[in-house]
Amino acid sequence: MDSESNLVFFFIIGGTIILYIILSLLNKAKTKKPSSINFNDYHLKESLLTKNEMEFYKTLKKVINEDLIILSMVRLADIFSIEKGKGYQASLNRINSRHVDFLLCHNSTLRPVAAIELDDKSHQRSDRIKRDEFVNQLFTNAGLPLLRYPSKSYYTQDDVSSKLNPIL
Repeated sequence: MDSESNLVFFFIIGGTIILYIILSLLNKAKTKKPSSINFNDYHLKESLLTKNEMEFYKTLKKVINEDLIILSMVRLADIFSIEKGKGYQASLNRINSRHVDFLLCHNSTLRPVAAIELDDKSHQRSDRIKRDEFVNQLFTNAGLPLLRYPSKSYYTQDDVSSKLNPIL
């Protein structure tokens, strides 16, 4: 065999080996069994709200009038819409997994009136400060009031109504 024939022979053998590896990997990916789901890993929560959020909720119910309804843990993506087009997915990703603690809506239309956030110590972290700045700007641009209250274990009606009454 001359050197040209050896070179062709090695290319054929090498190509065959590479093709075999690729096909083996593809076949393995197709036949891979999906992981099983263990539904015993999931448990019903005692409440949607933390203790401090529940205390705020109870006080908020006493302060608002019957024309409003209180929704809790509402995603920003459920409050704000995004125009489809360039940047849609990035914009959606910014709000999809974020929520406000409470959203006050008109009882008859469910149109948002105001949002409420209870700020605990985690809101002092730099990542939360950036998140809060983004959320504040989002609500400001939409013209929807966002009220922030410090998280605590007890709220008086005056605590809640002092910020709420001026916007209702």
